[in-house]
Amino acid sequence: MNSMLNQLTGPPGSDSELGKAWKTLQTVVEEKNMSDATVRAKLNEWRRLHEKARAELKDAQANLVTVLTLRQEAVMLMVGVL
Repeated sequence: MNSMLNQLTGPPGSDSELGKAWKTLQTVVEEKNMSDATVRAKLNEWRRLHEKARAELKDAQANLVTVLTLRQEAVMLMVGVL
């Protein structure tokens, strides 16, 4: 399970808020004696930061579309950027 979690954390050494929250959550999951309240708090923090990152990505994608030609927008859609 640990290797699967490592694959999902993003780039090694990610110092973003979300990356740090993920590493903290991973530590909480691996620690068997952690209270449910602590696990819940860390999980909620990660979810909050994840939603924030998704909103920032959506804004960035919307800004990108404003500077692309229609053909460029189609390409970006096809490769999964938009």
